[in-house]
Amino acid sequence: MGLIFYYSDGTSTGVKIKADTEQTLSVTSDAGKTIVALNATYNMNEIAYLKDIQLEEGTAATAYTPYVDVNGAEVKKYGKNLFDPSVLLQASGWVYENGYYYGKPSNLYNKYNKDSGNSLFDGFLPNTQYTLSFKGFNTSYEANGTVGLTFYYSDGTTTTVKIKADTEQTLSVTSNAGKTIVGLHAIYNMNEIAYLKDIQLEVGTTATEYEPYQEPTTYTADENGNVLIPSLYPTTILIADNGAIIAAEYNIDTKKYIDKKIAELQALILEV
Repeated sequence: MGLIFYYSDGTSTGVKIKADTEQTLSVTSDAGKTIVALNATYNMNEIAYLKDIQLEEGTAATAYTPYVDVNGAEVKKYGKNLFDPSVLLQASGWVYENGYYYGKPSNLYNKYNKDSGNSLFDGFLPNTQYTLSFKGFNTSYEANGTVGLTFYYSDGTTTTVKIKADTEQTLSVTSNAGKTIVGLHAIYNMNEIAYLKDIQLEVGTTATEYEPYQEPTTYTADENGNVLIPSLYPTTILIADNGAIIAAEYNIDTKKYIDKKIAELQALILEV
């Protein structure tokens, strides 16, 4: 059995199952071709078994993610920054003042350690990389760090960033590729006061320019099952209530063209 991309020029590219034990197979469509169909072929009529089938844009087969039907789902529109800093204030003694969230690392740990059942962010997607960045310092230098923020993965491993200076530093950490994050937690070594600000959690592998957290706006499906999201901009993140991130592409050239046409139309109206 085979699965084949058929192109508008009549050519094709395919992949075939050629073994009686499980294989991992992939095929990438040809550059510069327009696919008109994805079809099946066969030579022998034995039973074929398929699983973890994934079709994605691009030239690389990435980690498998189950298909999610977002038609009719409730969708929340976030800004780039997914981290709500007010969660820090739920730790005993932590306050916000002069642009900083600060308090004792032990109290942050007690609220958000991996055994507490609390995470500084809920809603991590499987096999998705995130980057956490922030500015911070502590009141007394400690070589091993006073407080750390840690990505915990489903396999029990972690990736951590620690504050290790008594002057402000800009710090960041990116989760490991191919891992599923199950929580963002705190750890600590010393109990000096820790100061944090400009905390940002974003999808991707790069710490980009800080953007304040925006409360998400919720959109529900209309009678036809469609969710209409107005006002997309470069840092929009759309997340469905079933956990799917929806790709939202923003094209500045298209916006400029639309703005130009609107201005021309308004000019014509004024002339009338």
